[in-house]
Amino acid sequence: MSIELLTVYPRDYVESRGANLSDYEMIGVHGQFCGVTNTDNFGYQLATELTRFKETIPTKAEVVVKLIRNLSINAYLSTVPRIQYFMIVDGTALIPKKKSGGGKELRTVATNPPKSIDDDLDLGVVFGEELAKRDLVGVVK
Repeated sequence: MSIELLTVYPRDYVESRGANLSDYEMIGVHGQFCGVTNTDNFGYQLATELTRFKETIPTKAEVVVKLIRNLSINAYLSTVPRIQYFMIVDGTALIPKKKSGGGKELRTVATNPPKSIDDDLDLGVVFGEELAKRDLVGVVK
């Protein structure tokens, strides 16, 4: 499932598409993950947890907005360096309501698309504010 995870507020996202909040159903999504991994595998492990989080998102969701990520890390530097982590991810899934006859379909065009969370395991990108810098333009088709 490929769905965008954005830090923008629901109203900002919806208005950028030329729509209203009343055109969407909003459902909260939550993921809570913890584990221990070696330092070489840490980025991969976080990407795996984000994939598990995406599985909690309703299939009809257009996007997840107001994404909040909290990450706690404890590093153990012994003969085998290990990292213990605890991550909470929360957001709001926006599901378009069905339009009754004759409504125009809206789509989003990203004029400044960020790197995919799944493609870049750098913590500065995964947990930074890169997704908040996205410029969205509402386009009527």
